[in-house]
Amino acid sequence: MSALVGKIKSHGYWRVVIRPTSHSDLRIESVTDLFPLVQRLSVHLRGWDFPHINTHTQPAIGDNWAEQETEWEYFLERWRLFQSGQFAYLGAFGLDWVTSTDNWHPRPPKPPRDALLGISDIVCRFAEFFEFASALALSAAGGDQMHIEIGCHGIRNRELWLDDMNRVPLSLPRVAQVPEYVQKDTLRREVLIAETRSLGNRWAKELLRRFNWDASDQVLESIRSRFG
Repeated sequence: MSALVGKIKSHGYWRVVIRPTSHSDLRIESVTDLFPLVQRLSVHLRGWDFPHINTHTQPAIGDNWAEQETEWEYFLERWRLFQSGQFAYLGAFGLDWVTSTDNWHPRPPKPPRDALLGISDIVCRFAEFFEFASALALSAAGGDQMHIEIGCHGIRNRELWLDDMNRVPLSLPRVAQVPEYVQKDTLRREVLIAETRSLGNRWAKELLRRFNWDASDQVLESIRSRFG
């Protein structure tokens, strides 16, 4: 385990695994094709891409994988793509690594480390995960059926934060009682492509329910629509 992975796991984090259900060791013929593939498929819904591509540093190359780690301000993440088509990602909750919230709008209501998780950030995260999964499924790394696993870890006693100035605050605090919540499913490629947007919203809704908030489909879509 790298030092960065240990740092990410020391507080709240996302863990994502996407892979074809049928295994092939060399779905991607050359290990040097992996980084350009992720670079081409990277999703840009907001200011920070997913997976993040740092064009100023070379990726690490292993026997059958390529990976890149990023640690910049409150962005801490590591992604890895295998020649088999399996993609794995770890990413910290940015709020846990913010050194100052003076310039944040809206400003978090309390020191955010281990205390808050933004609602819009949750919705956008799932949108990014599913947009990338759809793109991966259509690429040489994909298969007829894709396994998707998304874990949100370190959430016990965290409160949902309305990280959007234009929305009415929640009437009551919404706090998670579970330490983590992991969702997984196997989806046919055509379903994943056709229902990318609704799947992201649906999985975000299930996570929000673990904070005792049953958000309406209309609210989730209005949040999602901000990101195109």
